[in-house]
Amino acid sequence: MPRARAALLKKTTDSGKTTMTMQNKLVRLQAWQTFLKEKVLKDRRFIWFQRSVYGGTAVWAAFLMVQSAPYYQVIGQGEAAFKKGDYKDARHCFEEALSQCKTFGPDWRKDPRSIRATNNLGECCRLLGQYSEAEPYYRQTVSFSAQHFAASRPEPAIALNNLAMLQREEGHYQDADKSYAEALELWRKKIKLNDANLAKIQNGLAKLRQDQGRYKEAETLYEQSLLTSEKALGKNDVGNAYILSNLGGLYCDLGRYDDAEKYFNRSLYLDTHGLPANHPDTASDYHDLAYLMRLQGRLDEARPLYEKCLAIRLAAYGERHALIAKCYTGLADVDRREGRYVQAEAMLEKALAIQYEALGRRHPSVADTLDVQGLNFFDQHKIAAASDCFEQSLKIRQNLLASGHPDLLTSKFYLALCAEQAARAGKSGKAGKEAGAIASPDMKETVADLTRVLGAQHPTVLMARRMSAESESSPSRNGANGA
Repeated sequence: MPRARAALLKKTTDSGKTTMTMQNKLVRLQAWQTFLKEKVLKDRRFIWFQRSVYGGTAVWAAFLMVQSAPYYQVIGQGEAAFKKGDYKDARHCFEEALSQCKTFGPDWRKDPRSIRATNNLGECCRLLGQYSEAEPYYRQTVSFSAQHFAASRPEPAIALNNLAMLQREEGHYQDADKSYAEALELWRKKIKLNDANLAKIQNGLAKLRQDQGRYKEAETLYEQSLLTSEKALGKNDVGNAYILSNLGGLYCDLGRYDDAEKYFNRSLYLDTHGLPANHPDTASDYHDLAYLMRLQGRLDEARPLYEKCLAIRLAAYGERHALIAKCYTGLADVDRREGRYVQAEAMLEKALAIQYEALGRRHPSVADTLDVQGLNFFDQHKIAAASDCFEQSLKIRQNLLASGHPDLLTSKFYLALCAEQAARAGKSGKAGKEAGAIASPDMKETVADLTRVLGAQHPTVLMARRMSAESESSPSRNGANGA
């Protein structure tokens, strides 16, 4: 008991000492506050210093407002034009905004206002098909975003995503893969937000996987992207339309045409209700549906959709844009399937001239157009000319795609079909000599490869089997509905 009492007494004494210590600290703090108030805050010299700081800050803020006013005026005008799909006017405004940025001091390139202008210029150039001009803007945006913004901010990852989008559209798949991977890694480790910007990165990588023929990965990524976007924006927001459109395109590639039409129509509904009339995104919806109708042989429905798309794109982009060439290719294939071969050839020549100028000769879209041109010649029994088109298409795809990609295998099949026809025609002289030197893949092996990759009931496989059977049964041809 005495020990317990002693311990309790010691504890009480210690508690008293602690209380006294805290009281002493509070007294000192109050004394310091009184001194600060009486000797500093009420001192006339401090009051004048304070006023001068406030005044200087106000003057500096006013200077920045005056300096930035022209910039914010033109950047706002440009972004309004961009939203309407008027990319030419938007580009002009963004160029003017960037010139205003040069007045922001020696480090103007690292200023967030400059970064915004260069990113917007890159987007305009890409959408206008001016890829060589877009790339420097994108790379500058990536570089200065990383220097100016913290890694936890979304801007560096968004800049990488935009560069990757350009690289994918140029057909530089390996470069695009690296940029997308870097953007996603940065987002997941540093940013950790499930918003519409993450959905864009997921969608971009899905589109790349689709282009590479990795369809299961693409579908998973598209579904993740749509879920992220709908959670961030709401299910009926126009910002979801591009993902729905891309899912429709994937299902076209997979031969799931009913699913494709459902997603294309959902995208068209959101765009027509959420965007101005005749917006380029709505034109893309018409193009998607026209492509689907064309694949299904619904040519009476496909043609007017292509024509609506073409009219909007001509008004938005002018005649030399890569997307105009896509319309011409689609219309040419409709003509081909209807037996209007001369009209189809004229349209294909226009498409290729635009693509060579805008995209170069090794772009995947050029391969698509060459396939249609080859089929147009093939349907007219011009086997040597058809084979030349398919050989060019195959070379482009061999440089871009994995050996088992369906597009590459389709080029091989067409080339093998030409060789089969040339061999049969060779029995009667000149036609065989013209095509006798064609180095062709084996047709049966190529059909087997297509079946393995796409499945026995895929429309491309069924088309290949039908054309193969026709070729083997008779030296004469009844027409092709491929591509």
